Amino acid sequence: MTYYRADGIEAHGTEDGGFLLLVTRRGQIFELPIGPDDFVTQIQASRILRPTVSRVAVYKWVQAGKLKEDIVDGVSMIRVSRLRRFAAKYGYGLAPVSAR
Repeated sequence: MTYYRADGIEAHGTEDGGFLLLVTRRGQIFELPIGPDDFVTQIQASRILRPTVSRVAVYKWVQAGKLKEDIVDGVSMIRVSRLRRFAAKYGYGLAPVSAR
Protein backbone atom coordinates (compact mmCIF):
# COMPACT_ATOMS: atom_id res chain seq x y z
CA MET A 1 0.00 0.00 0.00
CA THR A 2 1.42 3.38 -0.95
CA TYR A 3 0.90 6.40 1.25
CA TYR A 4 0.97 10.07 0.33
CA ARG A 5 4.57 11.33 0.55
CA ALA A 6 4.15 15.09 0.63
CA ASP A 7 7.19 17.15 1.60
CA GLY A 8 9.43 14.12 1.14
CA ILE A 9 8.64 12.53 4.52
CA GLU A 10 7.63 8.88 4.78
CA ALA A 11 6.92 7.28 8.19
CA HIS A 12 7.39 3.66 9.26
CA GLY A 13 6.76 2.16 12.68
CA THR A 14 9.54 0.37 14.57
CA GLU A 15 9.46 -2.67 16.87
CA ASP A 16 10.12 -0.57 20.00
CA GLY A 17 7.03 1.58 19.46
CA GLY A 18 8.87 4.46 17.84
CA PHE A 19 9.04 5.53 14.22
CA LEU A 20 11.57 5.78 11.44
CA LEU A 21 11.07 8.80 9.22
CA LEU A 22 12.62 8.76 5.76
CA VAL A 23 13.23 12.33 4.66
CA THR A 24 14.06 13.04 1.01
CA ARG A 25 15.97 16.24 0.35
CA ARG A 26 17.58 17.13 -2.97
CA GLY A 27 17.51 13.52 -4.09
CA GLN A 28 19.15 12.16 -0.92
CA ILE A 29 17.33 10.03 1.65
CA PHE A 30 17.99 10.59 5.36
CA GLU A 31 16.76 8.34 8.17
CA LEU A 32 15.42 10.06 11.27
CA PRO A 33 14.68 7.66 14.15
CA ILE A 34 11.96 8.79 16.58
CA GLY A 35 11.75 7.14 20.01
CA PRO A 36 8.48 5.94 21.57
CA ASP A 37 8.20 9.07 23.75
CA ASP A 38 10.14 11.65 21.73
CA PHE A 39 8.81 14.86 20.26
CA VAL A 40 7.82 15.35 16.61
CA THR A 41 6.95 18.46 14.63
CA GLN A 42 3.44 19.00 13.32
CA ILE A 43 4.41 17.96 9.79
CA GLN A 44 6.08 14.79 11.09
CA ALA A 45 2.95 14.03 13.14
CA SER A 46 0.84 14.42 10.00
CA ARG A 47 2.94 11.77 8.23
CA ILE A 48 2.81 9.34 11.18
CA LEU A 49 -1.01 9.33 11.31
CA ARG A 50 -2.91 6.92 9.05
CA PRO A 51 -4.63 7.87 6.88
CA THR A 52 -2.05 10.58 6.26
CA VAL A 53 -3.42 14.06 6.91
CA SER A 54 -2.18 17.50 5.96
CA ARG A 55 0.04 19.54 8.24
CA VAL A 56 -2.69 22.18 8.27
CA ALA A 57 -5.09 19.63 9.81
CA VAL A 58 -2.62 18.96 12.64
CA TYR A 59 -2.19 22.71 13.14
CA LYS A 60 -5.96 23.17 13.39
CA TRP A 61 -6.26 20.30 15.91
CA VAL A 62 -3.58 21.97 18.04
CA GLN A 63 -5.34 25.33 17.81
CA ALA A 64 -8.69 23.72 18.73
CA GLY A 65 -7.15 22.03 21.77
CA LYS A 66 -7.74 18.49 20.52
CA LEU A 67 -4.00 17.79 20.33
CA LYS A 68 -1.69 19.27 22.97
CA GLU A 69 1.58 20.82 21.88
CA ASP A 70 4.77 21.62 23.77
CA ILE A 71 7.04 24.49 22.87
CA VAL A 72 10.60 23.15 22.64
CA ASP A 73 13.25 25.77 21.84
CA GLY A 74 10.55 27.99 20.34
CA VAL A 75 9.16 25.27 18.06
CA SER A 76 5.73 23.66 18.40
CA MET A 77 6.34 19.96 19.09
CA ILE A 78 3.99 17.05 19.84
CA ARG A 79 4.94 14.16 22.11
CA VAL A 80 4.50 10.76 20.41
CA SER A 81 2.54 9.40 23.40
CA ARG A 82 0.00 12.23 23.02
CA LEU A 83 -0.21 11.52 19.30
CA ARG A 84 -1.02 7.87 20.10
CA ARG A 85 -3.83 8.89 22.48
CA PHE A 86 -5.20 11.35 19.91
CA ALA A 87 -5.17 8.67 17.20
CA ALA A 88 -7.00 6.18 19.43
CA LYS A 89 -9.61 8.73 20.51
CA TYR A 90 -10.42 10.06 17.04
CA GLY A 91 -10.16 6.82 15.03
CA TYR A 92 -6.81 7.30 13.31
CA GLY A 93 -4.09 4.71 12.95
CA LEU A 94 -0.33 5.12 13.15
CA ALA A 95 2.38 4.22 10.65
CA PRO A 96 2.68 0.42 10.53
CA VAL A 97 5.86 -1.44 11.40
CA SER A 98 7.83 -2.12 8.23
CA ALA A 99 10.67 -4.43 7.28
CA ARG A 100 13.14 -1.50 7.18
